[in-house]
Amino acid sequence: ESAPLPSQGRRVLRRGGGGIFYPTDDVDSCRGGWGEFLYAPVDYGGASEDDLKPFGLREDATWRDRMEAGGAGTESYAGNEVASPRCDGASDQDEECLIDYESTEGFPVARDEVPMVRRQGSLWDFANRLAEDEGLVLDTKSYSTCFRVNRKHQTAENADKFDALLEGEISHPKETIGKSTNLGCIDFYPAPSGKRNCCQYIANELGLDLATESVCICDDDNDLGMALACSHSFIPSLTSESMVATLRENQSNFTLTFGPGVRSTDATEAALNSIYDMI
Repeated sequence: ESAPLPSQGRRVLRRGGGGIFYPTDDVDSCRGGWGEFLYAPVDYGGASEDDLKPFGLREDATWRDRMEAGGAGTESYAGNEVASPRCDGASDQDEECLIDYESTEGFPVARDEVPMVRRQGSLWDFANRLAEDEGLVLDTKSYSTCFRVNRKHQTAENADKFDALLEGEISHPKETIGKSTNLGCIDFYPAPSGKRNCCQYIANELGLDLATESVCICDDDNDLGMALACSHSFIPSLTSESMVATLRENQSNFTLTFGPGVRSTDATEAALNSIYDMI
């Protein structure tokens, strides 16, 4: 997810707002530092010369510190960094990552993910409790600042435990862990994280008022906090009854971009075009 802003204001967010990265065209300065990665796009049909220019990404260290201190810990980042997993044959010290699938030269060594039972922090303490005490199946693969509980992954024997978790009968420590639902799944993440908090942080960094100077695209329950905090939201699809109910209660806050003959990526394209027309 990224904001359609001029390059000096653009940000890229990790899942659920767990990380913030700053794109930069200054590729010479984005080599070898902590949280810095260099990307060389692979050619594709219709790509322009500008589309194929290398670019860098820098991680916001302050936000990452908040996530680590907020319950994600540090071990969960192993194997889940922004750098591509195609990392054979480079040195441990090399932080540069050139995404060129014809060659692995320059890739950092891939680190194996740390198993959930060895991760430190309140988020993973809760995750291990759900797995060990409640018998729930959790999805932690490629997640560093959150985990997901998917109804489809549960056995017939623990389906009732999923419902209890969804309804709050199995509670989470709300002072340290946030919760949202997304396409039939339940996501848990550090309380300082979440899309709304992440957007508020970015707005503050840019000197903007989130409530009057921002818009977003959203489609599910885990977007609602962000959507209601922004001045307006564009909806390319509706995926839950609670989302429908929220739209009915706040009609002036939302614009639907789907309709007869306009679905899926066409509806997303319509939402993006509406935003581009505003800036």
